[in-house]
Amino acid sequence: MRAQITGSLPNKVIVIGLNDPELKKLFTPKRLELLNFVIQNKGLTVTNIAGKLSRKKEAVSVDLKFLKKYNLIEMPREGRTKRPVVKFNSIQLIARSTKA
Repeated sequence: MRAQITGSLPNKVIVIGLNDPELKKLFTPKRLELLNFVIQNKGLTVTNIAGKLSRKKEAVSVDLKFLKKYNLIEMPREGRTKRPVVKFNSIQLIARSTKA
């Protein structure tokens, strides 16, 4: 897995090199729904997001941590509250071969 943010472009672009199993694990339907929701609804807490998506807070937290692992979001803390923030304007996926 490789993820980097390219700041030299006009907009932040995140480049992720993934093989097929990693790609399928990262971009599940629920994680894509969550990522899209965070993009469209800035400033909500994890609890708010879970409620609006009718998902358990724990499940949303797990998915957000996974998205953070790939540098797709940041999770700044405000006391005991976390509000996910998207770190990019676009994503570029680079397929990696799983063969050696």
